[in-house]
Amino acid sequence: MTFKREPSHRTDIDGLRGIAVLSVVINHAGSSLLPGGFTGVDVFFVISGFLITKIILKDIEDGTFSLTNFYIRRIRRIFPALVVVMLAAVGMGYFTMLPDSFENLAQSVVATTLFANNILLSVTSGYWDIASEFKPLLHTWSLGVEEQFYIVFPLVALFTLRFGRAYFAIVIVFVLSISLFLSSTLTDHAPTPSFYLPHTRIWELLIGAFGALVATRHRPKGFAASLLSMAGLVLVIASALVIHKDLTYPSYIALFPCLGAFLLLVYNRPGSLTHRALSIGPLAFAGTISYSVYLWHQPVFAYARIMSVEEPPLWQMATLTALVLCIGYVSWRFVEQPFRDRSKVSSQTVLVGFLASSGLLLVVGLGIYRLAGLPERDPSLGLVAGRYIAFNEGTFRYKLDSFSDPRKQHILVVGNSTGRDLINIMLASGRFQNDELVYRDDINICDTELSPTLTDLVSSANSIVIAANWSFDLKCSTVLFTRVIARSTPVILVGPKHFGYNLDGFIHVAQTDRPDARATLLPGTTASNAAFSKIVAPTAYVDVLAMMNSRFGGVPVFDATGRILSVDRVHLTEAGAAFFASFLFDNPAWATLRSYDTSQH
Repeated sequence: MTFKREPSHRTDIDGLRGIAVLSVVINHAGSSLLPGGFTGVDVFFVISGFLITKIILKDIEDGTFSLTNFYIRRIRRIFPALVVVMLAAVGMGYFTMLPDSFENLAQSVVATTLFANNILLSVTSGYWDIASEFKPLLHTWSLGVEEQFYIVFPLVALFTLRFGRAYFAIVIVFVLSISLFLSSTLTDHAPTPSFYLPHTRIWELLIGAFGALVATRHRPKGFAASLLSMAGLVLVIASALVIHKDLTYPSYIALFPCLGAFLLLVYNRPGSLTHRALSIGPLAFAGTISYSVYLWHQPVFAYARIMSVEEPPLWQMATLTALVLCIGYVSWRFVEQPFRDRSKVSSQTVLVGFLASSGLLLVVGLGIYRLAGLPERDPSLGLVAGRYIAFNEGTFRYKLDSFSDPRKQHILVVGNSTGRDLINIMLASGRFQNDELVYRDDINICDTELSPTLTDLVSSANSIVIAANWSFDLKCSTVLFTRVIARSTPVILVGPKHFGYNLDGFIHVAQTDRPDARATLLPGTTASNAAFSKIVAPTAYVDVLAMMNSRFGGVPVFDATGRILSVDRVHLTEAGAAFFASFLFDNPAWATLRSYDTSQH
């Protein structure tokens, strides 16, 4: 069977790219207009699978296919603009990021250079992770999926096409089905790996690959083709309008945008209503520059947020959206286009440039990572390389199974990492030197029964202090407190603390002005504090937010010498622990502890 060649350039595909990239950009700008705009990435996956398969099929049929040429073409297409974006991101990060954020960016630079940022995100997303909207290179996870596909898929195609296209189609459908099954079954149980890793995403590219095979055969024409392509456009647009971030994703839900893209790629015909709609000049041009627009949108938006102490207003993000389109055009015109033109840049130059720039990025990324984000950039912040998380987790040395000294008062501290913050505050205060502290992070607030070890700890404690920032379940928490309050042991609940929207934006405050800097509380923190306060009697509640507001007129970001109190808006630095120790124990609730040293009031 001969390969039916399509026109060398399809403006409707550019238009589909335009819809995809604009959906992603509008969604990531924080607009509620397109809650499912992130499905544009799925549309890109299908387009990539479709076009790559067509290229492979055509070149194999013409006898011109070469793996070396294929990979060099991918490097020409992907890497030049990506290098510029990564270097710009590192440069901006040096001047705007706290060390922890800068270290995280360095990890992403290394992983992106190695085509593996999706793998990095799948293994590092967790408790200590930075919020996604503050990650300038977060979006390169999708490039990782595509690049991993590009490495393996041509090899599979070369092997299976020896046995005929039918065999190739069977392999595509088989792998597609397994990947879709894994995506649908694993998303609920392991949402982060399922979102980022290729085994649960590859089916989306393979839908495009299958579409390329279908497109080489006789397809419906006339009304049937128009109806199918219109259904595809409706699915793509409806996905951006209806799907939202609270749904488990990708799972089977990603079938809607992917099937829509499939129908458009396979059945759209020149002259049809959908073809004319997708070929509208501005939309098609947005698709033409879509790769550069996609590359630049996340760094621009992320740094707008990083440099702000409050969430940027929608008008600002709308202005930045227009800026992204302008930068995307410049990148496409002066970076993408020259490097894709073999008459201007030879393959040897591309390969040497790729290796040299990769080496540079790896050295820079690894250097920043090994130096823990370069805290030496501003020593006055009081941050020491490698001490931030280690300071919090160092209190695990108090995670014991029992109290050992009957001569001392026994204080049991219960909570997650904010409970460990409390341990550090207690140690910094010097008030509990003659007491025995035990810390536990494994008392589940929804458990109706404690393990024998925890039961013994609770029974032998003279005082219990609970500090956590649970995703609040008032009913479960009431069970926990009823269980411990039913005994005669004094119990104190320490309320939540939080340092607002973003702390990176404060790092350029002059050292003399830092003691007056205040963060704006997030509504969720205020709501959590109100919920916490209802669990116990007012005499047993330490309202941290109220104490800060009363003493400092808000939420301080620095101590009196200008050292920052937190890096990630929740957990305390060493300076932060000392700062809280200076006032937290003035709350009268602490007087209920039998071991409390009232002489230090």
